[in-house]
Amino acid sequence: MEPATIERLARGLNPDFVLDQDWLARSESMDNRDAYLDVVGDLLQSEASHTFFEPGHFKSTLPNKAVLSHDLSTHTARLLGEVFPARVASGATGGVLGETAPLPATLGEEIVENGFAVLPDRLSGATCAAMMRTFDGFTFTNRVTGETLAGAEIVAQKDTLSGAWWIDDMRDLAAQPLLQALALDPSILSVAQDVLGTQPIHVQTNCWWTFPNRHKDPKQRAKAESRNAQQFHQDQEFVTFLKLFLYLTDVTDERGPHIYVRGSTQDYEARLGDAFGSDRIESITGGAGQLALVNTRGYHKGAPVKEGHRLLVQIEYASSMYFNPVKPFDETCLGPEASALRAQHPRIFQNYRPKDVVDRIYAESAQPKPKKK
Repeated sequence: MEPATIERLARGLNPDFVLDQDWLARSESMDNRDAYLDVVGDLLQSEASHTFFEPGHFKSTLPNKAVLSHDLSTHTARLLGEVFPARVASGATGGVLGETAPLPATLGEEIVENGFAVLPDRLSGATCAAMMRTFDGFTFTNRVTGETLAGAEIVAQKDTLSGAWWIDDMRDLAAQPLLQALALDPSILSVAQDVLGTQPIHVQTNCWWTFPNRHKDPKQRAKAESRNAQQFHQDQEFVTFLKLFLYLTDVTDERGPHIYVRGSTQDYEARLGDAFGSDRIESITGGAGQLALVNTRGYHKGAPVKEGHRLLVQIEYASSMYFNPVKPFDETCLGPEASALRAQHPRIFQNYRPKDVVDRIYAESAQPKPKKK
């Protein structure tokens, strides 16, 4: 695809768009110039037609992921920032951080350099307790055994359970006012857009309990660790993306801290152990209410819980729905403040869709998959 076509597609999304000559020069100098511009063109067409919501989009775009290294993903997000220039004001109030002191202006730079940053503000104990109470009736599933338990049952059995238990239906979480306020907190969104290079799209809210791995068989232990993201790995989910982690329980070195290899977004294709020294491995601990923004394209894992338990909330933002692997949120769950923000910044809410569409997608995903012959 030629640059003139890229510019035409971009102007279809933003009539005022002008192709930046530095961006073009960088693109033209690439060894894989043609393949890269083809991916960018496909992305812009998907932005115009919303094909990233169609069945099969995720699988059909998988080959394009191989084209986008970390550097080229960032380069692509720079273009998206010019196509969609709207920004959330950094001084805006609202959400759950609300009236606290503004987050440091350098926080975005810290995340770009290191891959993560621990926020200086925590949620209060009362807010964390209120969030936890909302989980009592939700269903959690153990990914290894397939067993399900209600949130209240997990709390009652927390001293004997094993492995990780993940929330079944993220619509439940997105509809909770406190979690919605956190996901859409303007101060968080402002930092996210500094990192992503464009206005962040709220694409995921997830939650899981983690307990000690009580499997005695080494193979089963390794399987459980792999399924529960407890081995070093890198994510490659969207063009650029950022995750907000919230600890709802106290997390020590024994209680499953998030482990991150500082600066490893730049080393996406390097092999762990060959490229990193122990001085770059960071352990994120903290009390209930601790918040951290993390680019999980860098090497990371959740350390296995050795004692006690951990309850974590994960909220994810992306620069584009291209490569979309997630289910949508129900737009009818939005409260007054969220609706007002949506009227001002609709792109943030691109993954919020009509209730009948969301119900259909969840129903289809619950149907048994045909066995391969």
